[in-house]
Amino acid sequence: MRYRNRTKSVNDLLVESLELQTQLNNIKKPVSIEIEIEEEESDEMSSSDMSKEKIIGAMKIVLTSTFHMYFKAHAIHWNVEGINFPQYHDFFGEKYEELHGITDRIAEYIRILGDKAPATLGSLMANQPADTMTEQDSLDQMIKSFDADNNRMIAILRKAIKVAGHCDEPAIENFLQERLDYHQKLAWMLRVIQK
Repeated sequence: MRYRNRTKSVNDLLVESLELQTQLNNIKKPVSIEIEIEEEESDEMSSSDMSKEKIIGAMKIVLTSTFHMYFKAHAIHWNVEGINFPQYHDFFGEKYEELHGITDRIAEYIRILGDKAPATLGSLMANQPADTMTEQDSLDQMIKSFDADNNRMIAILRKAIKVAGHCDEPAIENFLQERLDYHQKLAWMLRVIQK
């Protein structure tokens, strides 16, 4: 007897479940979604193209400025003189190696974005300020010149980070933030050296 009631109970539950399902199906109304797609005029640049152009431009400035700093650190490394020669020679040796090493990654981001990296010394130096540092300068003058370039680089990186964020390029934005951290630490070191 118990088995029969249990079966009947299960059957009753199945029937009720089917009735509820039918009621739910009757309640649902079809939903239509209309999407309008505007065609872009071929003569005008799309906003994504403009964003891409902006981030490529920003990355090229980061690359050329980094290359400029690399060369200056190398020149100081070659020409440093004085009682503290070993320390400054090693310090600027480390800096030029670090700066030279990172230029490849910056150029690769430009290639990832679909453009070509500068291929001549003229194009690498095109956006750089006129440099007055010479091999005849004292160590203090060379360090001040390098410090000025580093401060300029910090400003360039801050702008490039904003552009990368605006262009929805989080990987590039993170990379540039790492570069900013490096140059801010370098600014601290240069400030302490000059005391």
